[in-house]
Amino acid sequence: MSITRELEEILQIPGVTGYEEPIRKYLAQKIKGLGLSYRVDPLGNLITEIGSGDKNVIILAHMDELGLIVSYVEEDGYARFRKIHGTDDRMISGRSVDVLTDKGPVPGVVGVKPPHLMSDRSEQEKTVPCENLYLDLGTRSRQETLDLGVDVLTPAVFQKHFNVLNHEYLACRAMDDRFGCLVQLKVLENLMDADLPYRLTFVWTVKEEIGLHGAKGIAATHDPDIAIAVDSFATADMPEVAFHLAPARLGEGPVLRVVDSYAMSDTFVRKYFQDICKKHSIPLQTAMTMGGTDGSALQSSGVPMLAVAVAVRYMHSMVETIHRRDLEQLIEMLTLGLKEITQIL
Repeated sequence: MSITRELEEILQIPGVTGYEEPIRKYLAQKIKGLGLSYRVDPLGNLITEIGSGDKNVIILAHMDELGLIVSYVEEDGYARFRKIHGTDDRMISGRSVDVLTDKGPVPGVVGVKPPHLMSDRSEQEKTVPCENLYLDLGTRSRQETLDLGVDVLTPAVFQKHFNVLNHEYLACRAMDDRFGCLVQLKVLENLMDADLPYRLTFVWTVKEEIGLHGAKGIAATHDPDIAIAVDSFATADMPEVAFHLAPARLGEGPVLRVVDSYAMSDTFVRKYFQDICKKHSIPLQTAMTMGGTDGSALQSSGVPMLAVAVAVRYMHSMVETIHRRDLEQLIEMLTLGLKEITQIL
């Protein structure tokens, strides 16, 4: 299967923050299919390990995606909801969703007031805040909605449309961080028979989008020598943003996000991967951005850390866009770098 088709497949698996079981089950089956064992810690992080030795490197990518959680069911059947932190109110109105009930997914739409019924132009130009929105599930009473399996705390995901733009650009909801989950699977597959002289621990974390909670649990229970976080780089590679604010371009190689709002990658790890890319003629970008990654949770506990990424256009939207070649080169960089990383351990 091509990397494009593998990415499309993993993107379609739901995994709202705090409700990661479907994507965790998918990833666990992939690990099992490689003939490897895995475990799930009390927080829900998925963990597997290869290699042996006293030294340890942890590589992390988060499983969770942005979404909605039902907060109240009205008497007329409409369901109110809260958004997962980071979900942009501008992206919610008029969207199709799947409400993930114990009975299976229930389709719905986020209701939106049509311009024909708005009082004036100023109302049309306003973003409707999340707390004023609702899910329309095609029901006419509270009981009818409850009978569908939709109740308080039921999660919902935005329906996804995977698009290939001009053969090379890949666009879909939840690229952040499903591409990272796939990268880790491919690196695991590449290195599982490498007889590494150190322990390489792969972690797919939970609840990154609401405060790095899965990674904080890993920081409390593990003491690695180096941590590598695989996550997104929100690029300014688009017409409406000054490029210097987040200078990385799609199609020009993976990105080392050396500084963000919560962490600064450790210099010796950064230089090591820069040397790896130079040695193997892998294009590489180095840039600063906003936001944070699971890596900051490990660094805060005293672990040297590097955050690696691909540039992503339109972050936290329905059309997060990456370049296929960047994805392949990130896999190559990590595979080669992790094979030889004992020289800096």
